[in-house]
Amino acid sequence: MQGKYFGRLFVGVSPIVDVFFLKTSAYIADGAQINQTGSVGGAGQSITVRAQDDTEIVNIAGALGASTGSAGVGLSIIVEIITKDVTAYIGENANVRSGGNITISAIASENMFELVVAG
Repeated sequence: MQGKYFGRLFVGVSPIVDVFFLKTSAYIADGAQINQTGSVGGAGQSITVRAQDDTEIVNIAGALGASTGSAGVGLSIIVEIITKDVTAYIGENANVRSGGNITISAIASENMFELVVAG
């Protein structure tokens, strides 16, 4: 907490600023050759390309302003800036064979607990 005294006024401030740039990738590269020789497996043979980004953030901010003069002010603030790039893909000119399913997925989730108290 930072505080500043202005004559008969005391101001207490407790800021939290989080900035995240998150990149998650899963891929089969350009030109890859997957299962190209021999026989392709049965229906039980599958290929999965999955990118997953689970973000959990916990922030607690608190401020207390006190003064023996005429006024006190407490201020708390939490700012979250989150930029995510979650990708899953099969690259250009890749040859991918499977006897079963080919699944490509990109999943992102956020779970935040933010508690702000001021007095």
